[in-house]
Amino acid sequence: VTVEATDEDDKTCDDTDEYVLPTGTPSPTPQPTPAPTPAPTPEPTPAPTPAPTPAPTPEPTPLCVIDVEITCFGSTEDGSVVECMDIPTGEEAEECEVVVEYCYVITNDGTDPQTVASLIVDRDGITRELVSEVDPNPIDASASVEVCETVEHEVCEGFVFITTVTVEATDEDDKTCDDTDEYVLPTGTPSPTPQPTPAPTPAPTPEPTPAPTPAPTPAPTPEPTPLCVIDVEITCFGSTEDGSVVECMDIPTGEEAEECEVVVEYCYVITNDGTDPQTVASLIVDRDGITRELVSEVDPNPIDASASVEVCETVEHEVCEGFVFITTVTVEATD
Repeated sequence: VTVEATDEDDKTCDDTDEYVLPTGTPSPTPQPTPAPTPAPTPEPTPAPTPAPTPAPTPEPTPLCVIDVEITCFGSTEDGSVVECMDIPTGEEAEECEVVVEYCYVITNDGTDPQTVASLIVDRDGITRELVSEVDPNPIDASASVEVCETVEHEVCEGFVFITTVTVEATDEDDKTCDDTDEYVLPTGTPSPTPQPTPAPTPAPTPEPTPAPTPAPTPAPTPEPTPLCVIDVEITCFGSTEDGSVVECMDIPTGEEAEECEVVVEYCYVITNDGTDPQTVASLIVDRDGITRELVSEVDPNPIDASASVEVCETVEHEVCEGFVFITTVTVEATD
């Protein structure tokens, strides 16, 4: 008997067996010729596996990141250009009135073009808005723009000149970002006034009886130097379920919140710490990237010396989801 079989992969196999039953001397029986064994069936070639399709590359999230840096250079008597910190001052000064150049380097560290909305320079309490000098504006991603100005400093009297620059920019999605830098230029100790050499003391002459000494005439009180100094402070209050008015930091939030939507009141207290009346030119409030100009709410304006004005607004906050609310206020005034 011959059996032939195939498996699930179409491979072929076979086998043969024989049983001989003798019954005496038989007539010679011709032996059957065994069937030929068929050749094995070749295995099919598997289809090639296609390469995996790569996942799409996500679009980058736009970022609004602005940077500003102050540089300062001047020249020495021999014409060398040096960093302002290396200009001779005080007793070593070559001349007392020196002209230096301050430059404000604005760099777009974000992913999209950014428009500079404000470039405010403050030097010793005097502020200037230089945004009109920014060119080009908008600034492309990874590009920089430099705005420069020349300033004359008195370097013999030991003054310290403090320059602060603040830049604010917006991207194409109206996201807002800002940065600040400060440059402090000390000018050393003034030269000491030489003391005269005392003349030799003559022999004492008997003194006549002195006439009564009249009372000294007091020196006139010098007029105070006018100062432009403005201060602003934020306060925030809300109420609890029982009607108590509390500071916003004490309002229950998260799992302890009495309700998720709460109304709070932000107040911006502007104080004139200068010597003369000051006019508030700008009162900008930024809350989580959204800015508002509230100078029209300042009343009275100008503000008398040592007086304060309060500008308030109500805001609704969601206090159950763990959000952080950041409020910044900037005031600019002139005397």
